[in-house]
Amino acid sequence: MRTFFKYLFTLLLILSLSVYYLLFTSFGNEQINTYLSKYLSEKTQNEISIYDCDFTNYPHVEIAMKINKSSDFIVDGLLERGNINLHYHLWGDDIKFNHEILPDAIDVRGEIKGELTDIFINGKGMLLGGEGEYQFKKIKTQYREIKAELHDINSKNLFMILKRKTVLDGKADISIDMPLFNLEKRKGSIEYFLANGKVKIDETLFPLTLNSKIVIDNLKFNYTIDMNSTMGKINFTDGKFDPKIEEISSMYHFDIYDLTFFEKSLKHKYSGGLQAKGEMLYKDGFHITGETSKFDGEIYFDYDEKEIALKLEGLSLEKILDEFNYPLLLTSDISGTTTYNIEHKMIVFDNKLTTARLQKNRITDMILSVTKVDMTQPLYDKSSFVGFYQNSILVGDLKIDSGKEHLILDKLNVNTKTKKITSGVNIKLHTQEVFAKIYGTTDNPQFSIDMRRLINYQLERNKKKIKQEIDEIENVFDEVNIENIGNKVKSLFNDSF
Repeated sequence: MRTFFKYLFTLLLILSLSVYYLLFTSFGNEQINTYLSKYLSEKTQNEISIYDCDFTNYPHVEIAMKINKSSDFIVDGLLERGNINLHYHLWGDDIKFNHEILPDAIDVRGEIKGELTDIFINGKGMLLGGEGEYQFKKIKTQYREIKAELHDINSKNLFMILKRKTVLDGKADISIDMPLFNLEKRKGSIEYFLANGKVKIDETLFPLTLNSKIVIDNLKFNYTIDMNSTMGKINFTDGKFDPKIEEISSMYHFDIYDLTFFEKSLKHKYSGGLQAKGEMLYKDGFHITGETSKFDGEIYFDYDEKEIALKLEGLSLEKILDEFNYPLLLTSDISGTTTYNIEHKMIVFDNKLTTARLQKNRITDMILSVTKVDMTQPLYDKSSFVGFYQNSILVGDLKIDSGKEHLILDKLNVNTKTKKITSGVNIKLHTQEVFAKIYGTTDNPQFSIDMRRLINYQLERNKKKIKQEIDEIENVFDEVNIENIGNKVKSLFNDSF
């Protein structure tokens, strides 16, 4: 027994000396620091360098470390096997951890309390270019009671951390309240407010405010977004996002004050504003439906990444031609369908033209000089246009028809770049029909009348007229009865004598 106690005393003495050596000598502290640095680096897969470690008042400890040579982290407090009660301080010009970088300077202080399986963490200070305060509980593999208030943070760097394309730039406020967060269940809300943001369109920055709220219910998200700027505003309501099936949807309404803001993107000069409302859906691609009031009428649209289908109701042709700077040949209301094939960049027209009236132009002047008929007077309410537009070429058939008179441009071909025009022309008036061809340019159209067809038409019409007159004479003679004439003569003779 004496031998046992002898060896036990010797072992305790060695352990005591070892502890003293490690804890109370500079060389021993260096070895502890080296061991802990290696251990933490392997566990976290980051470069952790312990440069100060004080266990002399254990369980009260003080540990200072460098994280990936970019930031400092100091903890001090009670570190017991079953319980932790530490204060921490994290600061640095930027933070690098797990191959992620927080580019803004950070300086936060907080507490770490509880058991390792049920731990509470809070903090307050400077982060993401602004000020923040946060707290949460980590219970085994899930997080609870997550609360955060961030003010004036750098939204550009926030998008970078979230690995999303930076759309908005400016200082933002974020409020987070999530009672539960894990891989299977999530509950809570996130509010995002951008007061002095900026959005870039055609190399021009526009001031912007944005207010959004996301409500999380398990793995489904409901959201609303309101954006306002000097160029317009857009609102998303009844928004839904289901990451499991990768589907996102919402109702939307936007109001653009002036389309000249988008002149470079649209590659055309537009005037006036544009309002629209409808529904947006993303599932394996965007599908957007909606309606807008434009050109004194209504446009209903359906977009599915392959084509844009437009249903038109009562649009003013005069305002459309004025918008695209085309000459006004007639006024009309337009209804029908127009479809744009995105892949082939082709527009297909199938439109009815109601309340159409021809305007005074070289065609009507030519008709007036030849026929003495003014075609600008009738109302052509049975008119239509069917055709397509592709690669700056407009092809189709334009029918201006009142039911009695008509002007038909068949096989119409217009080059909108060179303004070259070709078309067949069929003009029907009260008493005659004219066939012609148009060539030249839309600024200076030339006409060629088919005199042979005109003469044949006149001859045919004259034949019909002569035959009609002969038929009328024959009808007169058919009504004259010889017996009746004889009776009349006899009656006159008897009366005379």
